[in-house]
Amino acid sequence: MSPTRRARGGSSRPRRRRRPSPRAAARLAFVLEASLGPGFRVGHWTATGGETGCTVVLPPPGNVTAYEVRGSSPGSRELASLDLERQRTEIHGLLFAGGSAFGLAAADGAMRWLEEHGIGFRTPIATIPIVPAAVIFDATAGLAGVRPGPGAGYAACDAASEGP
Repeated sequence: MSPTRRARGGSSRPRRRRRPSPRAAARLAFVLEASLGPGFRVGHWTATGGETGCTVVLPPPGNVTAYEVRGSSPGSRELASLDLERQRTEIHGLLFAGGSAFGLAAADGAMRWLEEHGIGFRTPIATIPIVPAAVIFDATAGLAGVRPGPGAGYAACDAASEGP
């Protein structure tokens, strides 16, 4: 595909790609931390060498969570657990990541961190953290091979704190 597009009148001009600001995670953090109530913790991991990362929200026990899906090609995991018609609507973490569908792997690390800290839905065989996740396509912003994985989700949980 050509990196140009036709303008009116048949001329072409270079196509500009919108690059996310390297401070996008910090802005998301401020918005989340400023709008969440007491007991919510927020943590981040940012890739070195790529303009991507992930953010985790760790809500207090007893939370009720819902969702809305927007966009033409949403990438998500465990959203059905947020349906208000389900028996359990409480979650133990919520993860937002870059890296397109590959970024969903960061939720594995968040689940491992929560399990190690005894946070999750208790069953006779294991504690199972419920961690819905959503991703964005940001591969054109940095290096396509740099993306959040399980280690990133774990690190974001480690970095989580309450307040801005």
